[in-house]
Amino acid sequence: LFTVRGEFTIPIYRFKCSNCKKPTSPRPVFAAKGSQIALDVHQEVLEKRADGISLSEATLMLTVPGSPFSERTIGRWVRFWDGRLKISLARIWNTVLTRLPHLAIPRGRHKPKDEWGYLLPLWKLVSPLSLLEHLSMTVAGSV
Repeated sequence: LFTVRGEFTIPIYRFKCSNCKKPTSPRPVFAAKGSQIALDVHQEVLEKRADGISLSEATLMLTVPGSPFSERTIGRWVRFWDGRLKISLARIWNTVLTRLPHLAIPRGRHKPKDEWGYLLPLWKLVSPLSLLEHLSMTVAGSV
């Protein structure tokens, strides 16, 4: 598993359901399903994009094990997470505004480029989980 902090080997065990006979494997919250790249790397890309950095520049700026990633791969990550955010956007804003009722939303030239620019910094104030960890559990039905 490649993370921002380094490269790790994590054993993932498979279990067979005694009722339906389907195999399953619990995965760590910080790992994207079916990927060798941890969610913190994906989040770093989304933060760079929210700061106005293009995907081609973000590709060159990533200094994590397993890189360099192609611009196309990073584009797939961004599309994937944009889709996940779109599904849960109302629920996420509800959580943020419930926990931070006196939030001053930036306007004018201080306004973020996209929804990620608003939500990534705010979510750090709301939850110990990263926003991507929350999104991956929400869409999977865990939250």
